[in-house]
Amino acid sequence: METSAYLPAAAEAADVARNKLYRKLTLRLAPFIFVAYAINQLNRFNISFAKLQFMKDLALSDFSFALGAGLFFIGYVIFEVPSSLYLQKVGARATFIRIMVLWGLLSGLTAFVHTPTQFYLVRFLLGAAEAGFMPGVILYLTYWFPANRRARITSLFYLAATTSGVIGGPISGLILKYSQAWGLMSSWQWLFVVEGVPTVLLGVFAYYYLQDYPKDAKWLSREEKDILTQDLKEDHASANHNAVGLRDVIKLPRIYAFGLAYFAVVAANNTLAVWAPTLIKDTGIRDVFDIGILSAIPYVVGAIGMLIIAGHSDKMRERRWHFALPFALTAIGFALIGLFYANIYGTIILLSLASIGIFTAFAIFWAMPTQYLSTSAKAAGIGYISTIGMFGGFFSPIILGYAKTVAGTFVGGFVAMAVISVIGVLLIFVAAPKTST
Repeated sequence: METSAYLPAAAEAADVARNKLYRKLTLRLAPFIFVAYAINQLNRFNISFAKLQFMKDLALSDFSFALGAGLFFIGYVIFEVPSSLYLQKVGARATFIRIMVLWGLLSGLTAFVHTPTQFYLVRFLLGAAEAGFMPGVILYLTYWFPANRRARITSLFYLAATTSGVIGGPISGLILKYSQAWGLMSSWQWLFVVEGVPTVLLGVFAYYYLQDYPKDAKWLSREEKDILTQDLKEDHASANHNAVGLRDVIKLPRIYAFGLAYFAVVAANNTLAVWAPTLIKDTGIRDVFDIGILSAIPYVVGAIGMLIIAGHSDKMRERRWHFALPFALTAIGFALIGLFYANIYGTIILLSLASIGIFTAFAIFWAMPTQYLSTSAKAAGIGYISTIGMFGGFFSPIILGYAKTVAGTFVGGFVAMAVISVIGVLLIFVAAPKTST
């Protein structure tokens, strides 16, 4: 009787210790990742607000602006896999300081472009500098969290993107509105400088704050390291390892299905981030601060939806439907934009609907493909999937910019993005298993 009573008590104590460990890991890593990714998104998409003022200064059309916005992703794609492999070789600290310092400097240098060609070049270089950051963080989290706990921590990572939209819009609007009094430069130039400096400082901070692996963490006890090691070992043993290296990764049809599904998510996100301020302006709103405030609303709604759905996904240990159904809302939102074009209320509601699907899809997506990759293949696999997906960031602004230039509205472009989103929904059923933790 004593033995039988002891076993449940021991199991309960182990669960308490395990939950305490993961709360500790979350409190240690999540704030940094959150702030870093929020600033990353702010630097990547502040051109959507600078666009409200710099089009005449740089002699840009909507299509040439879209081309510049898209060239960021070409630079990103070219250096994505090498950067991910480099992280696996030298560790997170050395990789993140390189990425963050370079992207902060290049973001600030965008203030000093004067021609379309210079704009194209700095956007390409900014993408090259940022390459590997997002897949690097995804890979880094696999060193600290097993798969059944990763969707929630990843949702906090992508919550940063929504937070960037919530606070970034008003902040960018304020800088554009009031920096005219600062002199020396135009308001849009101040926008790039002011928002680039924090990235450089955070990159230096990352080098001293992060540890590459749990074994290096002095803030974990020996018992906590043992629990984490055991959990990660069991997670690795239970995963469906169909690949052991880059050559195996590129031979898996499932990897391409994942990559194309991610293409749809990235394309949808880029559509929202790059064109939402212009779409709101087309409804008749002219004050840049008001545009910033209104552009924050879809991000607030998307953040709430993402946290609820991602939490439920972890609880149920189900990924496919928790990805597909919300992302279908994105397709619906984009498809109906044309019916409410130039109507501020309809535009905000439909962008909010699209945001729920975009941010939920981001949060849940990476819990699926990592289950098919061995430890040695994760860096290459994540980088390869992300590389395919990032082409969505190149094509989506061009589709929207071309539609705006030719037809004078975004309607046709948003319909095209709705179709791409539907394809992404269907592809996830091809790529993912019926059950995935």
